[in-house]
This record gives sequence, structure tokens and C-alpha cells, in this order.
Amino acid sequence: MPDEEKDVIEQIDATFDDVAEAITPRATPSDVIPGGMPFAKWRGKIDLGGDELDVYVLDTEDRVIALRSAVKSIANADSVDLAKFIGVNSLKPFINSDLILAELVGFSIPGTQFTGRGMTTEHFELICRGYVQRSMSSAK
Repeated sequence: MPDEEKDVIEQIDATFDDVAEAITPRATPSDVIPGGMPFAKWRGKIDLGGDELDVYVLDTEDRVIALRSAVKSIANADSVDLAKFIGVNSLKPFINSDLILAELVGFSIPGTQFTGRGMTTEHFELICRGYVQRSMSSAK
């Protein structure tokens, strides 16, 4: 091939999307995550009185708070053992810990080898309300 033809690209009879698909097929959730586990589409942070909570929007449209962030804000502990902090006897009248623990959400974080666990924002609110109710009842 002569030198002057190195800069010439022959026309391809296909759309850009067709060419891109042929070079790098689109990944589906089941390709990215074994078993089709939900995956984080977006990641963000919420400032909760000076504590930053890691939050995610999953491909299922669920909004979750990362378990480690939630536990840190609730108990000031670097842990994912939520049961230790919401399963105590003094909270039982205010929090259904079995339900909350059963509905924790596992998800993958694309672009990393990590998986995460989180709770819905509704469950986080229930836990916060439970702590407030317990403190109000013990103050009486």
C-alpha cells in the first residue's frame, strides 16, 4: 500500500451503532453480573447532618443506601452488621428488624469487581423513626 493511501478510510455501508455493536457488543445485566443481579446505574452522596451516605440508583429503579454508610450514620460503626444495631430488644417494639434484614438488596457496581448491599430509603427512614421513638419513650 502506498504511503498516501494510509490516511484513507474506505466507506462502510452500516450505521455507527451497527459498527459499534460489531466491535463491542452491548453488555446486558446478565452479562455484567452473574445471575442477573441488579446493578448500580448511578452513584451519589447524601449529606445527613454532616454524615455522607453513599447512595445508588439501581437498574431496577430502586434507590438504596449503601449498608456500610447506613450503619455508620446510625451507630457510628464501620460495619455492615445491621442486625447488631437494629435487632436489640429495646428497638423491637419500633422496628421490624426481620423484615428489614430480609429485604436488603444486593447489587453490582459496574466497572469494578465489587458488589454492594443496601437498604431502601423507606427502610432507612423506618430505622431512624424507630430510634427516635425509642428515645422518646425512654425519656418519659
